[in-house]
Amino acid sequence: AMVRHHHEAPFLPSHRHGPRHRTNRHHTGVQARAPTEGSLDPMASDPVPYEFLTGGEAIAYYVLCGVGFLLAAISFVVQSLDSAPYGRHFTKDKAWGFMINQRLGHIISDFPTGFLTFLLAFVFMGNTPPEGAPNITLAACWLAHYFHRGLIHPLIMEYSDKTVPIGITLGGIFPNTLFSFVNGWFLGTAKFQSGYPKDPRFIIGLCIFVIGFVVNKWADLRIRKLRQKKSLIANESKNKDSQKKKRYVVPHGGLFEYIACPNYFGEMLEWLGFALASWSLSGLAWFLFCSSTFIPRSKDNLNWYKKTFASSFPANRRALIPFIY
Repeated sequence: AMVRHHHEAPFLPSHRHGPRHRTNRHHTGVQARAPTEGSLDPMASDPVPYEFLTGGEAIAYYVLCGVGFLLAAISFVVQSLDSAPYGRHFTKDKAWGFMINQRLGHIISDFPTGFLTFLLAFVFMGNTPPEGAPNITLAACWLAHYFHRGLIHPLIMEYSDKTVPIGITLGGIFPNTLFSFVNGWFLGTAKFQSGYPKDPRFIIGLCIFVIGFVVNKWADLRIRKLRQKKSLIANESKNKDSQKKKRYVVPHGGLFEYIACPNYFGEMLEWLGFALASWSLSGLAWFLFCSSTFIPRSKDNLNWYKKTFASSFPANRRALIPFIY
């Protein structure tokens, strides 16, 4: 099973890792499987390909992951009932508080929480300095995403609205902080087997992440270019509380021919790949939480496009997953 972390053998001394191994402050709380005779890589086929914390620290990790799963369920239910009020779904009658600058709100909700929190947890909650090719590779993937998402994207994106409700920004701070911390803690602490970089889970997961990263960034840049064009369609909301004109256009090209939200699809692939490559409970919880937004909101976006552009919107275009959903 993907999220099993149970081990039976006691912790093996640090000399098992050779003279280059660094001792860390969690050393006595980690367990490992005993080597199997005749195997060059005794943990190669192990369902849980890493050593991890035990005792109180392990309990804390599992509790935080449990909170993450609960947040994912709540988020899915709430957003399935009604779209969060930002972007094309914003109306003054359900605004979450006063309005702030969109770029500032995006940076506040994503960069300190997604980038800095993860980095601090990764560096200071586990091995010092961080070690292991899988750990460093996956940490680099997370940080690359959030450096772009939390800093570059807000500065270069052409937003359809210049402001966002303060509640949207504040609402993203807690879950972003929670998931960044618990995933940074996991990658800073877990000791993957020496052969794990050759494991299909790691290789396939990393490939899926890279594909998703490229798709996500391509889709964002495509939307940015479309919004910069003078030929953008001006749509005025029929809601009396939202009379300002908003500029939207039906996107075309690439994945936009098949789904309404390639940016969501790309990011969902990123976190699916991350969960697979890390083979962790925290990675799975994060993937499900992200999906709890992408699935209902992509459907709402598709319905909005169909209602707004009517016959000019392709009837066979899906919401999130090509040919499926």
